[in-house]
Amino acid sequence: MTKMKLMPIRMLLFLFLAFIAIPADAFGSDKSSDCVEMAEKAEAFLQDKGKDYALKVFSVSKGPFIDRELYVFVCSMDGVMLAHPYRRDLVGQNVVALKDSKGKEIFQEFRKVAEERGSGWVDYWWSKPGEQGQFAKMTYIKRIPDQNLYVGVGYYQEEPPIGAQTRARSHAEEYSGAR
Repeated sequence: MTKMKLMPIRMLLFLFLAFIAIPADAFGSDKSSDCVEMAEKAEAFLQDKGKDYALKVFSVSKGPFIDRELYVFVCSMDGVMLAHPYRRDLVGQNVVALKDSKGKEIFQEFRKVAEERGSGWVDYWWSKPGEQGQFAKMTYIKRIPDQNLYVGVGYYQEEPPIGAQTRARSHAEEYSGAR
């Protein structure tokens, strides 16, 4: 075979070998899909093992419902935190009035999503375990059928939540006289 005919074969072989040599996690995972999947697993675990046992498992900081930055938390529909692996100070507390660092009443937003749609996303600011400051976060909320509670699983964003960007832009326009 001539060099010209071998060139495409060599190129394909090179690309194939380069592709399989890259670790799967180098492309990153789809964090939103991971959140939905973990929430569904938490729902199945609640249904299978019962509420009391599941809440204990969800509250363990090195438990099976923690994957990288993702973790499950559980709230009752009347606003009491039932399980949280990192914020044990909130467990047993009514968190309805708790606001993020930008003033958003996040647990009211969570409850609204659970009541009105059954599941959905909420953006807000929250602390990262082991780090200082507040970080943009997106959380998937899923109401558990036949129980007075919902689960949440979220991930930290690279950029501020969309709502925060919109609010910041509208405030900037208001103060600059643009509109």
